[in-house]
Amino acid sequence: MRSPWLAGVIAFGWAISAMVGSALAQGPEPLPDFNIMTPGGAVTSSANLTGSLRGANSITVDDGVPVRPHQWLLVYVRPNCAACDKILNVFHEKPISPLVANNVVVIVGDLKVGSVNLVSKRFPWVPDSSWFLDTLNDAFKKLTLQSDSVILGMRESTIQWKLVGPLPAADNRKEQNHNSPHDADLKNLKAIVASWLAVK
Repeated sequence: MRSPWLAGVIAFGWAISAMVGSALAQGPEPLPDFNIMTPGGAVTSSANLTGSLRGANSITVDDGVPVRPHQWLLVYVRPNCAACDKILNVFHEKPISPLVANNVVVIVGDLKVGSVNLVSKRFPWVPDSSWFLDTLNDAFKKLTLQSDSVILGMRESTIQWKLVGPLPAADNRKEQNHNSPHDADLKNLKAIVASWLAVK
């Protein structure tokens, strides 16, 4: 019988391979050292990001959803970015939504201290403790990012994969139907996030 872990890996592989041109395949690399700020203006290091996240040695549960140990997501977004909004909206979906508080960090670029609510208030399902500011673009530079919307698949303090700009801006597409490429991309994005965080 196929184990839940193997089934999740297979599902993750299928979903991420379906998003051709979005995923950047790479070997594991350590999370670099960079400074970011809390919404209140306190400076913190990237080394502290895993401290508040789940680090159990065995599968644990959030609101009845089995969670993959040591795995979490680091999401980089910017204001007024349609692709970024698509990513943040995915975190409102089940079975993902119960996992956000302990397993997702969102870094927002191009915002001053005290203005994170311009973004966070539109996505109330992402808790305050998950938001950080990249006011000096330190994270953007150290992570060598080249897109406004990026998801990093993390295992403890190691970057396992990157997903860059998974969804095109809505205003660049014609009216969509349920069989459109846009719908397929959104479905695959949900599958990637859910498979990385949760055991089905």
